[in-house]
Amino acid sequence: MKGSTRFQGSPGGLATIDEVKGLFEVDNWLVARGRYITTKEGQTSTYGRIWGKHVAALYTDPGDVGLKTVTFGKTFCEMLRQTQRDFDLKRGIKGAHYFKVAWNSAEKVICNDLGYMIQNAVP
Repeated sequence: MKGSTRFQGSPGGLATIDEVKGLFEVDNWLVARGRYITTKEGQTSTYGRIWGKHVAALYTDPGDVGLKTVTFGKTFCEMLRQTQRDFDLKRGIKGAHYFKVAWNSAEKVICNDLGYMIQNAVP
């Protein structure tokens, strides 16, 4: 067929990540492979994919956000990470040292036109 692209792929017929990168001419890809436990506590663990059959295509600018910056979203931080060490006499037999870590951040969508969510992308 004229104008079509054929993938070599794996025996299952799926395109490899490098083949898809070449097709879309995108350098930076993040592939979500996270899983979660779907069973109740105490049962034999069964894992499911966090993203399931869905895919998101987002353009994000790795630099700082400015007035002329175009990006899907960013994480804004109110302050740097703060740590505090303390001693609690009530913990353990002879007391215990513990650490508190504080981090304030907010994830914001800046330009939603730069992101696409495709549900049930895989049959």
